[in-house]
Amino acid sequence: MRNHSMDDGVFIRSMATGGSLGGLSKTALDAALVLDVLGKDIIFIETAGVGQSETAVKNIVHTVVVVLTPGLGDDIQMMKAGIMEIADIFVVNKADLKNAEETARSIEDMISLLPQKRKRPSVILTVASEEKGIERVLEEIGKCRK
Repeated sequence: MRNHSMDDGVFIRSMATGGSLGGLSKTALDAALVLDVLGKDIIFIETAGVGQSETAVKNIVHTVVVVLTPGLGDDIQMMKAGIMEIADIFVVNKADLKNAEETARSIEDMISLLPQKRKRPSVILTVASEEKGIERVLEEIGKCRK
């Protein structure tokens, strides 16, 4: 975000949840609607760490991208059914770390337990600091939007 915060057409606003449940600020939807009315084509909404019951973001977005980092306890987050069930795309960032492939395999294993009628989420390895895998993430987001 630091690299793009001053780009034309980019607006970044941190919005604390203020204790509201669901991982979102109570005004996140209002802010997104204002940006939509202003003609913004793409709006990213970042949640506060979500888990099993904090899945409100699914109700207001087209595509849910869950970003996990290997070796930082995110594997525990993956076990929570709610987050597994709402994700359209899983991104394992910091794929240059030793546990990245294992984290991706764990996600794939858990995805295999989802109902067969559900579209299978993509699992993508990235190294955001080196811009590796970012194009693929954007491609997958584009596919989901269609």
